[in-house]
Amino acid sequence: MRSSWGAGGSIGAAVAKEFAAEGAELFLAGPTKSNVEHVAEQIAAVGGREPHTEVVDALDDAAVNG
Repeated sequence: MRSSWGAGGSIGAAVAKEFAAEGAELFLAGPTKSNVEHVAEQIAAVGGREPHTEVVDALDDAAVNG
């Protein structure tokens, strides 16, 4: 089983939320759609800019380069 990473993981989500609090436009990526979208929803719920989301498996060279 792979542990969560990217914007859907605990560290990535915390960093994204801090950037959002500063008004940044975010592009969130991670291997699991539901996790990435959950973080995006949390950011939007507190008034942050709606983040862009994408499912990307960092271990898949084609997906990363795409």
